[in-house]
Amino acid sequence: MKKSIGTIVGVILVIIILQFVTVDEMIVGVLSGFFWVFEKSVIVIHEIFTFVLGL
Repeated sequence: MKKSIGTIVGVILVIIILQFVTVDEMIVGVLSGFFWVFEKSVIVIHEIFTFVLGL
């Protein structure tokens, strides 16, 4: 039951977002978000490696 409520809420949120955002904008947003996360994780991994090698 909980899962179906979560799914319904998710679908409603997506529909609301789609009212304000075009598909192109959403794709660009997802890509930029992905690249941001990728960039941050690369920096973190680099920091960890530098720290470990520094020891």
